Amino acid sequence: MTNVDTLYYKMQSEYDSFIENVKTKSPKEIVEAAYEITYKQDILCLFEDKDCTIISEEQAKVLLAEKFPLDALYEGWMDTDVSVMDDLRDSVKTTSERIADDFMQKNKGVITHEGR
Repeated sequence: MTNVDTLYYKMQSEYDSFIENVKTKSPKEIVEAAYEITYKQDILCLFEDKDCTIISEEQAKVLLAEKFPLDALYEGWMDTDVSVMDDLRDSVKTTSERIADDFMQKNKGVITHEGR
């Protein structure tokens, strides 16, 4: 088994423990944890590919020395200035344009309020 594989299994176990802990919280606390749940799950998804090349074997070995590598990677994400809002904004714009274009073609440019 590679270091990357071992790291993935360690982080999956960490995630499972995290989720079990979240389940003991109040509904309000669970909602507040939703972002962390989502992004920790997304980080895990990056490692699910059999031929994962997101990190090297050496980097995986170093991360394995961390007590909570998933948490370390999540905190790294939180410390970045990257936002998914630009991607979301582009997706909403593109999808809205496509839906409007489809509608205009089907209805010959007549806009109604049906379908709301």
